[in-house]
Amino acid sequence: GKEVEKEADEDDDKHDGKQDGKYDDKHDDKHDGKQDKEECPVILHTDNTAPDFSIIPSSIIYVESVGNYSNVYYIDNEQISSRTLRSTIKHLKEELREYSFIVQCHRAFLVNLMYVESLEGTNNRFFINLFSLDKKIPLSRPNRAAIKEAICASSQRNSKESLKS
Repeated sequence: GKEVEKEADEDDDKHDGKQDGKYDDKHDDKHDGKQDKEECPVILHTDNTAPDFSIIPSSIIYVESVGNYSNVYYIDNEQISSRTLRSTIKHLKEELREYSFIVQCHRAFLVNLMYVESLEGTNNRFFINLFSLDKKIPLSRPNRAAIKEAICASSQRNSKESLKS
């Protein structure tokens, strides 16, 4: 008899905790939701002599590789900024692999799907147009189908967010 009462009390405590403290619900969502992960800074590591770079993944617009260096273009205080890192695009792609909205579209470029405005193609050459930028990002033939598919999936996921911006 006492064991049954004890279990019932524990269940009530758990239930009451959930009802009273909305923190638990939000806390659970925070770790499961992708939105919050996008807003947490990630450290992009460089070679031993250069300082590492902390950035919020969703603020990255695109990354352009120039030899052993990469130029990271991102939004900072509603302005477009850039930072040159002594790091290859292959290395940065690996560090950003858990963020499905950052994809490789060309051997020298990573692009954030949230900033893609449109795709453009002429004479077997395809480009990605990004919001607020004049630069056309090349889209290589091997990556074309995967990028189109990712853009469709990303735009469906982010349709509510794009209405806000």
